[in-house]
Amino acid sequence: MDIYNRTELARTKAHEPMYSIDNDVSRSCLPLHSCRSLLVDIKDMFNMEYAALSTDARVQAWRKELTDIEKKLIFPKTVIAVVGETGAGKSSLLNALLDCSVLPTSGIRACTAAVVEVVQNTDSSFFEADIEFLQTKEWFDELEVLLKDLTALDGTIKKGVLNPDSDAYASYCKVLAVYGRVEPLPVLTRITTVTHWLGKVNVLKSDNAEDFRRQVETFIETQDPGSGGQYWPIVKHVRLRLPHCDVCSSGAALVDLPGVRDSNAARDRIAKEYLKNCCTAVWVVNSIPRAIDRKMANDLLGESFHRQLVMDGQSGSIAFICTKTDILNSSEIIRSLKLDKETKELKTEIKALETEKADLDLSVANRNLEHKRLQGTIKELETDVIESQQQEAIQKGQ
Repeated sequence: MDIYNRTELARTKAHEPMYSIDNDVSRSCLPLHSCRSLLVDIKDMFNMEYAALSTDARVQAWRKELTDIEKKLIFPKTVIAVVGETGAGKSSLLNALLDCSVLPTSGIRACTAAVVEVVQNTDSSFFEADIEFLQTKEWFDELEVLLKDLTALDGTIKKGVLNPDSDAYASYCKVLAVYGRVEPLPVLTRITTVTHWLGKVNVLKSDNAEDFRRQVETFIETQDPGSGGQYWPIVKHVRLRLPHCDVCSSGAALVDLPGVRDSNAARDRIAKEYLKNCCTAVWVVNSIPRAIDRKMANDLLGESFHRQLVMDGQSGSIAFICTKTDILNSSEIIRSLKLDKETKELKTEIKALETEKADLDLSVANRNLEHKRLQGTIKELETDVIESQQQEAIQKGQ
């Protein structure tokens, strides 16, 4: 800071700590909380010990610079929206980044059905979650739409198991997941086993990550719809606060969006709000076999949203992340992308390296055998020396 370079200013008691703060912040040598604590101490010193000097020009300059330093210590919030198709591996990716398995995953079906925001818990060392449910009107408006999908032309409700390929199957699964059966609206409104949570926020808390995951799964994991008593269809938004979360320690928030075309208007509105107004970046997640499809981004984000990003100059805020790379077959990729010429030289180099590695492995094995032989020889010599010393001792004793 310029004020510290003025030789006419004496290094007062307040001046020295401020000089230290500026250097420590610029070099990132002190943790942020230590810097903030030091700032509080200096402010208290100005307010108490040097209150009479509050009108002094130098003190006012220092106060201003303290304010400037405080602004530097506040990280801007970074919101990263994670979008992708069902089963693309969004939750698995986030669990890997968080180094903590708190989101449900499955290899055979979609697991996360709600908007899930993950931030660092700066207030305690507990795992905490706020499960926000739909308002009563929001759910029953959707329920009417779901039942319309399940209503036949003659006005009767389709109660039997529907074909998974039919358009009404998703509606059938949601109704069945909450109520355990499909009935007319007046009958379903009287079943409150799950819907008594409508309009409320359930707060979860645990000091154990595995226990916390089990609690959260109850509300956001999709299960076999036939079991009934499930909460995920009526969950509006989930906010997870994780302790000691390095990924979110700088103020970042990771938001797992199940989709921007959710059949529930409230969840769909939240997803679009994150994408258009709240997010700093968008991660488009897709499995590697489909990553070469140029239509993927438009299918996931929508043509209008993609166009808006370009118009706003924010197209660079999109990152594409490919998952499930372990299922790739290199020979199939080379053949499909016609990379035979490009890979021929690499294959020759790989073969030479493999031969060299085999020779080195053989050399190491031979050296190990030689090492063992030498160890045996050394042991035999040590035994001979000991026996020789014992014999000399016996002869001297005689």
